[in-house]
Amino acid sequence: MARAAWQTAVKVTGAAVPVTGEATTFLTGKRYQVTNAARRIIEPTAAITVKDNGVSVAAANILAVEHLFGVVEFVGGYTVTGPVTVDFSYLPTYQVAECTSGSFEMSRELLDSSVFESQWRKKTPGLVDFSGSLKSLQVQTVDIDTVTGGTQSVDGWLKAGAHRVLDVLFASGERLRAWVLFSSHNITNEVDGLVTADVAFDGSSPGGGAAVAAIGA
Repeated sequence: MARAAWQTAVKVTGAAVPVTGEATTFLTGKRYQVTNAARRIIEPTAAITVKDNGVSVAAANILAVEHLFGVVEFVGGYTVTGPVTVDFSYLPTYQVAECTSGSFEMSRELLDSSVFESQWRKKTPGLVDFSGSLKSLQVQTVDIDTVTGGTQSVDGWLKAGAHRVLDVLFASGERLRAWVLFSSHNITNEVDGLVTADVAFDGSSPGGGAAVAAIGA
């Protein structure tokens, strides 16, 4: 199915905002997701408290927290009373201004594990990597976070080595979110063309979880 690229929305997260008593919605099994879609990216370095009917749930009863989509999953043996609420810090997202193109690539390193007297090479799957780039008409020194205060810019994150979440919504409704580190920022200035900013990034999880996650329409 053809997809019109101009309808794609590209956003990057800003500074963390703490919230308490955030409501969740039941998904399936033992999985609950933050109800407010604007607050589903959880800051992994900040404290998180899951409460069931107002009582804090012990860490042993929480199977996983999916930080990129705000999902909490309880262990199979835990019985949920409800409602489930969460105290945490979320990362608001802001549009990458005047973005004109982007590319995203996921790859896995294939390690040569061939041995003597084998006619064919043997490969063993290695680490997974994610990388890509964005092109924008907006110079990336511009502050994109106009809500929480302070300067939040791609150029600043690159210099600080700060993890950010890249949030890409395609016209089909499919969404890609990835923890990234910005690796380069290049400005092109030609006399017969536009001033454009090229930004490169690589996937890098700030914690032990996945660096990239996607969800269908």
